[in-house]
Amino acid sequence: MLEGLVVYDFTRALSGPWCTRMLADLGATVVKFEPPGGDPIRRAAVRYADGTSSFFNHLSAGKRSVEADLADTRVQEQILETITGVDVVVENFKPGTMARFGLSYSTLSERDPRLVMCSISGFGQEGPDARVAAYATAGEAAGGIAWLQRDEHGVPRFSATVSVDIGSGSYALSGILAALLQRERSGTGCHVDVSMLESALTFHGRVPHQIGAGLKQEELVLGDRDGVLLAHVAHRYFVLSFVNDDAWQRVAAVLARPDVAHDAAFATRQARTEHWHEITQFVQQWADRCTDAEQAVASLREGGLAAEVVRDVNGALAHPQLEYRQFLQRVGSHHDLTTSLPFRFSSNPVIPGAPPAALDEYGPEWRTSAPR
Repeated sequence: MLEGLVVYDFTRALSGPWCTRMLADLGATVVKFEPPGGDPIRRAAVRYADGTSSFFNHLSAGKRSVEADLADTRVQEQILETITGVDVVVENFKPGTMARFGLSYSTLSERDPRLVMCSISGFGQEGPDARVAAYATAGEAAGGIAWLQRDEHGVPRFSATVSVDIGSGSYALSGILAALLQRERSGTGCHVDVSMLESALTFHGRVPHQIGAGLKQEELVLGDRDGVLLAHVAHRYFVLSFVNDDAWQRVAAVLARPDVAHDAAFATRQARTEHWHEITQFVQQWADRCTDAEQAVASLREGGLAAEVVRDVNGALAHPQLEYRQFLQRVGSHHDLTTSLPFRFSSNPVIPGAPPAALDEYGPEWRTSAPR
């Protein structure tokens, strides 16, 4: 879908490489610039005997590799000479780094006003904390996510997943595609500025709006008292989600509890929040009579409710829906497991591209010619 689009990828870690991996999956030619010795991610996470990394292979599928020292003026000159053949530049250095290399948006766009450049950073390109080094944990810490996930002792906890990185990379893709559409209409590109802090705040859902409406943060109703109920059959957990009054009627029907269906203690969302412990007991007592968690979930779904068995990672990867949609793919000589993009087009299949390139595999060609 993006065939013919050329991307210069100056990213590292996760948020930026995920953005450019998605661009590659969509058909763009992504030229990944790696520092001398290669991207440190090549040596991270699970490594094979040949020194390659499964994590790097996941993030770099379909990309070309150029080994280059961006502090070298000859490399900088080559980038400037070839930038007119490039549509998109993506980088996630600390703000000011690209300018120090002589590769700021203002410099690059002077060479090609149609260029779209995307910069991902912890706090954005301008402001009091703009030049602070940051990883996704900074977004979770500064964005209130770690506080919201605090344990019973009030100790902040960080996500087991990399949602802020993936979210920031995904927002970057959205910004790039919007900028490319604007370029088609106006003839000029722009600089897309993505902040991990701001990305983290969007993951709160309605929390900032509740605070803005005057609710104190101590009064926030979150997690298992906000229409999300966890129960178990033996040692298998399942989750039941319901919010509105109609859904509560369906819950009462499945539980065979007509006595609570219209009880004033459970008639409204606020009332149910105040009596959530009792509702949890009702559901758990019902679950104790079920054969297994799968049967409990099937009964709830038949009653028109949203319920799902809580799977471990192996169970999630084996989900039959993923197999049906061919979401998980194998890439590289080691057949590394990787994810496809979580959306589908009716016209074009989108699957991970070619295996990750060897370090500097494209370097000799790039150093002697433009990318097109």
